[in-house]
Amino acid sequence: FCGISTYSRDLANALLRLGHHVVVLSEEGVSDPNEEGFDAPYLDCWRRDYIGYESLIRTIEQEKPDVVHLQHEYGLFPNSEAVADLLQKLRALGVPSVVTMHTVSAEGRGPGSQQDRVVAFSADAVVVHSWAALDALGRPTARIIPVAHIPHGTLEDRKPMNRTSARA
Repeated sequence: FCGISTYSRDLANALLRLGHHVVVLSEEGVSDPNEEGFDAPYLDCWRRDYIGYESLIRTIEQEKPDVVHLQHEYGLFPNSEAVADLLQKLRALGVPSVVTMHTVSAEGRGPGSQQDRVVAFSADAVVVHSWAALDALGRPTARIIPVAHIPHGTLEDRKPMNRTSARA
């Protein structure tokens, strides 16, 4: 059970509670999402190699989702060009994409930063978990595509707190 799985579970279950139809498109043979607390049905339909993305596209064509929310991390999707191609194929199918970028290269420098931008600019919207990740992508990116900052670990069932209480 990893952080991305926890995040995905919480997102999928929250969308279900709001009345949305959710199907988790999971990696073949990794784990059973129902054992990890996912309430949504799941389909094992992709692998971490480029060829595996083709089976993901076929599943998306069959399922006809309103949107695809991709949990991006380089351990899961190591080839940024292949991810960009996947996102462009979704666009050609008329399926909008949201990419949560769990890893963004620090300070927007180095080879990873270019890969981050390739993925971000191929998506219809992007979610990052820190202001540092937003800065690393480059704040102008947020003027070109919608980028949302949602802190990791923010749960909806926490009680609201006023400033005085939060500082105590």
